Amino acid sequence: MRNITTLDYLLAEIYCQRKKHFTKSPYLIFTLLFYFVPTGVPCAQECENGSAPISQSVSIAGLGAYDGAGDPDNVHVQVCGFAPNGNITGMEWSGIDLSPISPSWCSDVCFLLESAVFFRPAIGEHGQGPCSNNYSGGSPSNLQDLGLNFPADTNGCVSIEIFDWYDDWTNAVDADIDQGTITLTGCPENMSLPMELVGFGAIVSGTGNLIFWSTAAESNSKTHIIERSPDGISGWERVGERDGAPNSTQTREYELIDAAPLLNSYYRIREISLDGQHSFSHVISLVRPHAGAFPLQIAPNPVVQELRLIISQNDPAKLEYTIFDCFGKIISSNKVYCEGGTFTLNVDVGSLAPGIYYIHLDNGLDSMKQPFVKN
Repeated sequence: MRNITTLDYLLAEIYCQRKKHFTKSPYLIFTLLFYFVPTGVPCAQECENGSAPISQSVSIAGLGAYDGAGDPDNVHVQVCGFAPNGNITGMEWSGIDLSPISPSWCSDVCFLLESAVFFRPAIGEHGQGPCSNNYSGGSPSNLQDLGLNFPADTNGCVSIEIFDWYDDWTNAVDADIDQGTITLTGCPENMSLPMELVGFGAIVSGTGNLIFWSTAAESNSKTHIIERSPDGISGWERVGERDGAPNSTQTREYELIDAAPLLNSYYRIREISLDGQHSFSHVISLVRPHAGAFPLQIAPNPVVQELRLIISQNDPAKLEYTIFDCFGKIISSNKVYCEGGTFTLNVDVGSLAPGIYYIHLDNGLDSMKQPFVKN
């Protein structure tokens, strides 16, 4: 079971790992233009046998948020019908209407899935009330795409605890849930690609984007197809392809140029096996620069010791990078002088505790933030 991790997908906000108590603290809020998931971990959007994941829904209408996470007064609901120990790969929520009881906030209502992942549907309304309501978000594959998938229990069920981010009324209802539905998807076993993907990235290269990936092993692999989307969710189209290695235990490097990239390009690998099955990698993205701006790639992510920042900027400039924890506290900051062009900046993060962090870069004209995971 992984530690508590938050779901960040369109309407939810990333927070760091917290094992016992959730309290109001300063934190960093931003619109996430990029998201990364661990490389070296097989990912796909279909079950291992090529079938679609099972979907199960539960109504949360009429329930309430009581106390902080783990309090015995909290309401728990069960989503069942999955295979025993089946891999839960995605979730979505729809029609959620909340009625917080003052002084609770709309964003105080949280949902914790199997002590593994939590999300807050009203995350854009921190400190606000009444709620805008009718929240929806997620997709059938987002848990897996973000590296947040987890197993159901031995009965094929997932427990969802409804709790209050900040406990205003101990042992009493802090907010009512007027209506809403949560849908989970799962597979009977872990999902995998017919390859072990150990690297996947993209950088600006002239008028195009250079996409590169590497595999440590391939089995039954026929073709790697690079696909692009304007938002990472829909509108996927083929950019190009490379032949796979049907059976390989050697590290193999691949690259491909997207000659007509979008300003914001999201990429994934569609992997075709020899028997015609297809599966997908996680999604990466790249923003092409305007005058003075720079794109940023982080590798490896998750990181153990040294974070490599692959940066491309038009002109020489002083570059300041700052590392924040997930509550917005500055961990470290440094300034370096960088020539124009593409270069690599190595940052030692070995002393950081495991968890989710953010790195902010500023060259005086533009700035950019990205999350990374420290193992």
